Amino acid sequence: MSIEIKEIKKLNPHHLSQCIEISNCLFGKGYHSEKYFLNKDIVKIVALKKNNIIGFFKGKKKLKIW
Repeated sequence: MSIEIKEIKKLNPHHLSQCIEISNCLFGKGYHSEKYFLNKDIVKIVALKKNNIIGFFKGKKKLKIW
């Protein structure tokens, strides 16, 4: 099976729960909240396998150049 990497503008409830579950396993319960994943100022890039999120990357949309 192949893995698809893509940006998701808005997480649906199923994908949101998957991101929370991954975060809880990696960083501990409560490290990331739903509010964190729903923040519109953050880019959400996910790895999908069979329409299930198996990993995520989040970053700021704008970079500040000094």
